[in-house]
Parts: sequence; C-alpha cells; structure tokens
Amino acid sequence: MGLMSWFLKPLKETKTATVREQALANMRAARERIGDEEIGKMAATLREESMKVKAERARKEILNADKTLVASHLKDMMKED
Repeated sequence: MGLMSWFLKPLKETKTATVREQALANMRAARERIGDEEIGKMAATLREESMKVKAERARKEILNADKTLVASHLKDMMKED
C-alpha cells in the first residue's frame, strides 16, 4: 500500500498542475473577451453586495443584542468623539 501511493503521487501532482494550467488559461481568455474595465465593474458590484450583506448581518446582531449593552456602547462611542 505504501509503495503504491509512492507510484501514484507524481501522477496526482501532474493532474493538479494540468488542471491549474487550464484554469489559468480559461481566466486569461475570459479577461480578453470581457475586458479589464468590465471585470473592474463586476468586482465593484460584488464588493458592494458583500458590504450590504455584512451591514445586514451586523444590524440583525445589534437588534438581537442586549439593549442595555448596546446603549452603553453607543454612549461610549459618543464620548470618544
């Protein structure tokens, strides 16, 4: 069993390298077709959506938190300004 895995290891590494090379080639081809400007727009949209999700999650956590603790933290934040 140990000997068999030794023989198969290079094959697995070769397959991984091949898959990685294909993925990179696909990415380069997509970038050429779509263009850097459009990819930048798509990335910005994804970042905005991510921020919306994070803000909604934080809002829910605050609504479910202990009201006294939230009020205390808000007072502390107001004192810092």
